[in-house]
Amino acid sequence: MAESMTSQERVQRAVRGEPVDRLPVSFELVGQTDMKELCFRAPHAWKPERYPPFVFDMDNYEPTTSARKEGEWGVVWEYGGTVSASGIDVEHPLQDLEALKSYRFPDPRAEGRLGGFDRLALDYPRAYLWATNLHLLFERLHFLHGFSETLIDLVENPEEMEALLGRILELQLGLIEVLGERFRGKIHAFASTDDWGTNTGMLISPDLGRKMFKPRYARIADAVHGQGMDVWLHSDRKIEEIAPDLTEIGVGVFNLCDPVLLGTEAFARRYAGKTRLTMYIDVQKTGVSGSREEVEREAESLVEHWTHDKGSSALAMDYRDTGSMDSLALDRRRWALSAFQEAFRRKGGKGRWVMAGSNTERRRRRQRGFTLPRACLLPDSADPGLAAIET
Repeated sequence: MAESMTSQERVQRAVRGEPVDRLPVSFELVGQTDMKELCFRAPHAWKPERYPPFVFDMDNYEPTTSARKEGEWGVVWEYGGTVSASGIDVEHPLQDLEALKSYRFPDPRAEGRLGGFDRLALDYPRAYLWATNLHLLFERLHFLHGFSETLIDLVENPEEMEALLGRILELQLGLIEVLGERFRGKIHAFASTDDWGTNTGMLISPDLGRKMFKPRYARIADAVHGQGMDVWLHSDRKIEEIAPDLTEIGVGVFNLCDPVLLGTEAFARRYAGKTRLTMYIDVQKTGVSGSREEVEREAESLVEHWTHDKGSSALAMDYRDTGSMDSLALDRRRWALSAFQEAFRRKGGKGRWVMAGSNTERRRRRQRGFTLPRACLLPDSADPGLAAIET
């Protein structure tokens, strides 16, 4: 194995379960990352009808409270008094399925869908790039139809749910095709979200999930792999019962935020080494109120149980909801990052490292209220994107 790797090589080797020289990380909010997220956008021609547009773009995030926003699919999101990246869905355009007769589904090929991707691919030539399209199948279904209505109709009206899922799948496959046509070999993963768990178990029975969703996930995974990309899926809470099925059909990386709830050691016994996992301190507890000692202890435990001696099979990634980014929240991220790196070094990896961003990137982050550490600065001429440097 080479003595050092580019960020892209490091992440790709970890996703394949191969030895790496350093633990791959994505802690962009505190200035250290091997990866760069790109977000699909609404097309240029789309305009909301009643409320300001709902936009998911972590590079241009605008904290929101006490407001309503409207998404391209027609879902209305309500934000309460707590700042967050996304609100609560309160209006569902297909709550009455009769509305399907006149509903216009988004066009995956509409102009502007991949806006900004060219620039980011040029700005981050050494990074592992992953393109995120929120709400893959289950989430998109219940945001369109309503949560309770979806759970009921999956059992009582499966044919109607199959038909709606078919239209959602068609759009997702279209997005993957467009992404591959434009950026094959330049973007390395297609990522999305489907929260399947609660704090006690699955939202639907695993058997129903296998019947209604697994074949469609398989088609998505096949399409992504056909474009030469990895499949990443974010799913919260207790998903142990469905994780083997998702691994079987080709989900390459699980983005998980609840290690304590899942049981760090128990989950590792079942899945570590069999799939790839992202590690971060528990977002319900430690990430919100943990002391430095608690943050470090939890991070060290994750490295101990979710990686092997060269750090493969896992990546360290923070939770990028910037809504509550006060100084203590950023400190917890720094504590966790340092603990992940140090634990990996002790387990068999190499020295500590930081990612160096350009002056332009540093200025952009300062304008949004985030300041990169001084060690993360290189002249623009040195690297227009990211570069790994030893410290």
